[in-house]
Parts: sequence; C-alpha cells; structure tokens
Amino acid sequence: MSLMPERAERVARRASRKVQRVSDDWIKGVFRELRNLVRKLRDRGYTPVIVAVVLRGGSLRGAKLQRTLLKVAERHENLALYDGARQFQPSDNVSGKQCPVCGAWGVELGKRYHRFPSCNIAHSRDWGACANAAKLFLKSPKRGVMTPLEGSQKSEGGG
Repeated sequence: MSLMPERAERVARRASRKVQRVSDDWIKGVFRELRNLVRKLRDRGYTPVIVAVVLRGGSLRGAKLQRTLLKVAERHENLALYDGARQFQPSDNVSGKQCPVCGAWGVELGKRYHRFPSCNIAHSRDWGACANAAKLFLKSPKRGVMTPLEGSQKSEGGG
C-alpha cells in the first residue's frame, strides 16, 4: 500500500495532535496533584512553598519544548498566586552534578547518575538538582517563615 502525500500529511497532523493532547493531559495531571497538596497543607495551617527551577525563554529560544515549558512556568506562577502558596525560583543555575551534602562535583557513573568521592554518596542528577534548589531556598533571605499560620488560612507578609 502506497501512502499518498495528502494522506501522509493528514496522518502526521493527527499524530501531532495526539502527542499534544498527551502532553497537555500530563501537565494538567501534575498541576492537579500539586494543587491538591498545596491546598491540603494550607488547610492544615502551613504556608506551602513551591521551589521550582523553570527555564525561561532566553535559554529556550528555538528549542522544541519552548512553548510547553513556558506554559508550565505560567501555570506554576498562577497556582502559587491563586492557591495561597509562596513561590521560589532560584536565580542561580541549579546543577545536579554538584553534591548537596559536600559541595563537590561528581563523577558520572551512568547517564544522569553521579557519585561524589569526598562523601561517597551516589544519586541521580534530578535528585541533586532538587536538593540544591531546596538548599538555595533555605539560604534565601526572602524565604519567609515555614511554620503553621496562626488564626487565618491565608496570611500576608512573613518576612
């Protein structure tokens, strides 16, 4: 069976729409879970903080994922504003190749997996980047207070 150019184009468009739908559904699912967690913590009297390293347009220019990642960044900001969470985005580039425990640079064991000779810990680059982003938040003077709120569910200020 030969595929005519017009039919091939229709099949390609249909496949592209299906991939886009799967991507959108994944993003919605992640934010649904995040929103539920933020609301649960807020209802228990805590001020939830979302620490995220979201790539911005300058570093994404021309990348295939530019639009998707920028949509994620926008939804992340809206979630923090709407649901009463604090938002923290490190200004420094956070690397998972640097150990969050000892600060040494790791030796690559496998794809995206590093070992740190000085403290003899091994972990994935994603885990290291998350831990390093959390450390930046804890060292940040803008982080505010991470204790249960007294009285109201939502509170302004915090330091």
